[in-house]
Amino acid sequence: MSSSSCAADGLLQLSQRALAVLRSETPEHARHYAEVMRGLEVSLRVDDRSFLLRGWELNADASSSADITLSIGFGNLLALLDARLDLLDALRAERVFIRGECSALGRASQGMFIFLHAMARCTSGPSLLEALRELEAE
Repeated sequence: MSSSSCAADGLLQLSQRALAVLRSETPEHARHYAEVMRGLEVSLRVDDRSFLLRGWELNADASSSADITLSIGFGNLLALLDARLDLLDALRAERVFIRGECSALGRASQGMFIFLHAMARCTSGPSLLEALRELEAE
């Protein structure tokens, strides 16, 4: 298994933990996230691994019928989270690819904002981000 595959597997586990932390540590944000993301499917491709996000469920699946498809390298994902890379610059430089209807993209953007806002307030947020950085070093 390649190091990028290991990082992607670790990303899946950390993302699942982050969703659980959101529900337990910031229930108000969790309710708002659930309202915004209800019924939305997002197909994520990180390096050579595919994931499917449906509300609270994140699985190692792919869906050709997802409302949104997003493809990104693990290093670029971490650079976005660490604010070393701006999303608009990443899109222009073709370091991230996003497709979907405008309404779905708007909802997903709002959901991601809620998620990141909540993670900044969770006591577990910094340790999750540090664990994600450690995956890049593997």
